[in-house]
Amino acid sequence: MIKAKLCTIAWIVLGFTPSAYAQAEQNCSDAVINTVGKHFDISNFSYLKDSTSPNIGNGGIIIAGACKVSPIDKSITIAAFAYDEDIEDGKPLDEDIEGEKPLVVALVDTQKGQVISSYTDSINEDATMRVADYSLSIDTARYVLAPGVRAFGINIVSGSHPHYCTNGDEGGNRTLFVQDGKTLKPILERLTMSYWTYLKGGDSRCMSDTDPAIALDPIIESFNLNIGIGKATTNGYANLLITAISSYDNEAESKRRPFHYELHYNGETYPTDEMLNALYAWQK
Repeated sequence: MIKAKLCTIAWIVLGFTPSAYAQAEQNCSDAVINTVGKHFDISNFSYLKDSTSPNIGNGGIIIAGACKVSPIDKSITIAAFAYDEDIEDGKPLDEDIEGEKPLVVALVDTQKGQVISSYTDSINEDATMRVADYSLSIDTARYVLAPGVRAFGINIVSGSHPHYCTNGDEGGNRTLFVQDGKTLKPILERLTMSYWTYLKGGDSRCMSDTDPAIALDPIIESFNLNIGIGKATTNGYANLLITAISSYDNEAESKRRPFHYELHYNGETYPTDEMLNALYAWQK
């Protein structure tokens, strides 16, 4: 029972339920994949075929991908991919090895078959982060920051198994991008959008037998963030309104009042250090 409960919480922390995940699929066409691979000069850029192990012949193996039509121009598709690069000596990947997965984000003109703006980064993999086929999604909420400037978000969630013997964990993170000519510019970088922690008890497999009732009936508190757009502006861009709410999985009402914070654009990004300090203090 506790295992099923934790699995459900894990989906909620990532911002999904199993049915919502099925509805949230953002598939990419072969044409978009080929255009992105050609633009970034990634040989044989494709999903793994025939359930074979990645090897030197596969080229760039797509591990996670998401595509969504731009809400402001239907001829433009927003695309994001995390992939494995060519493998040396044809050796298959060891999933236990910590490393990086290259990440590419692009605006693709599907009528002309070309990338008009792009960004490259990487996703560090470790004990708490693994890239899975559902690790990427695209957020096209109305992030209108200035006249003619609308941001979009890339969400990254881990495909790793929940770490049961901990006091809590983080969910996915979101980066907001704006187009700056041929470059996509990250203006809010990898803001963690959800957290959870044990308010009472924990996993029975990780606790002593002194109080099994508490172990078998834990209460989990979740914190979920939302990004809104303020009316005031700083350095030409609208202030971002960050809200966080607390909820309990036993349907009791949280005693915490909602958290509110206003982020200001400094001309390059929306710095989050002070906001995160305030958020951590609110969570304690």
